[in-house]
Amino acid sequence: MLETVDEVLAMLIADARTAGDDEADMVEMLARHAQLPPDEVRRVASMGYTEVSQRLHQIAGRKRRGLRPL
Repeated sequence: MLETVDEVLAMLIADARTAGDDEADMVEMLARHAQLPPDEVRRVASMGYTEVSQRLHQIAGRKRRGLRPL
């Protein structure tokens, strides 16, 4: 059972890699759909997945209240 945001995102990344999908796109869509606040997005960006981390840092910005459009 997945209980944390980190676990859900890690599972989503693994699934995207297996399917050959863009993992950064998948994580961005989930973050936006779940309406994660920018501080939470910045926190999970440190999970260690390079491509995903870069995308999450881009959409979280520095001090905005909402996620930036790309």
